[in-house]
Amino acid sequence: MNSPKVSIIVLNYNGKRFLDDCFQSLAKVNYPNFEVIMVDNESTDDSVPYVSENYRWVRVIRSGSNNGFAFGNNIGIRNTDGKYVFLLNNDTVCTPDFLNKVVQVAESDPDVGIVGAVPIQLNPEFPQSRIVVPWENDSDRVASVAGAVMLIKRDMLRDIGLLDETYFLYWEDTEFCWRANLSGYKVMVANKSIVFHVENATGLPTKNKWVYQYIRNKIYTHIKLMSFSYTLQVVFIEIIYSFGRIFLHPQFTFSIINAWLWNLTSLKSTLKKRKEMRSRKKMDDGELTRLIAEHNKRDKAGREYFKKLEKCSNRGLE
Repeated sequence: MNSPKVSIIVLNYNGKRFLDDCFQSLAKVNYPNFEVIMVDNESTDDSVPYVSENYRWVRVIRSGSNNGFAFGNNIGIRNTDGKYVFLLNNDTVCTPDFLNKVVQVAESDPDVGIVGAVPIQLNPEFPQSRIVVPWENDSDRVASVAGAVMLIKRDMLRDIGLLDETYFLYWEDTEFCWRANLSGYKVMVANKSIVFHVENATGLPTKNKWVYQYIRNKIYTHIKLMSFSYTLQVVFIEIIYSFGRIFLHPQFTFSIINAWLWNLTSLKSTLKKRKEMRSRKKMDDGELTRLIAEHNKRDKAGREYFKKLEKCSNRGLE
């Protein structure tokens, strides 16, 4: 197999406790042509000196501020030259052949722009040797893949642009993948490429911030990219959910209201981005909504499968 250079970007913010597991797993990767860059979003936990001293083969770039996932990863993208960029969360443990398998899918078709690995929640009590993915195909076309384990073709970035830095956290990977799909690129998942992930280990510090970011970004993404009719449906449902959240969890009231206010005050600029994006759209709206529906079914089936497998493993069953 051809082995084009891959630039692995590990974004870090106060994640020192995860870095040994992450970098030690990367040191065992058997792909022959890759580099590792850690972009640090102004950590205060000595991550930078620790990596500089203990992992000298990792290039460290200081971002200068903590402006989120898209901001930090874009700095890494601009400062690397691999044919492919792989975005990898710092709270991950990679299997030795994960990179071979995503690159193989990417190289199989010139229309492929993004390939995701399969992130599986890391559980110390769950034997990794028992992981068998439930999907028969080596790869499938999907609506989106997780930004925690995402391979991106650099040529596509020159065409559709970098990650949208409007986002701080959440939905930026979904928007990027939907934008790639709409621009005519294939977003694939390499079903046999496994990366273990400590889910949400480096998320936002408070539930209020999570609620604000999630609702704000979900609405923004749909207004920016999706068809008018589909967006109206999503917005209507989200309004109902918002009232329900306020009723059940009044402590989130200000976060929810602020998320909606942000979208209202930013509507003009969002519509400008929407006009630009949809003027160069190559995929039919119905095709993307079909992929989104299939993606949701796949995610649900995958979660149920691994939950069942873990339960069996903990009981000592095969």
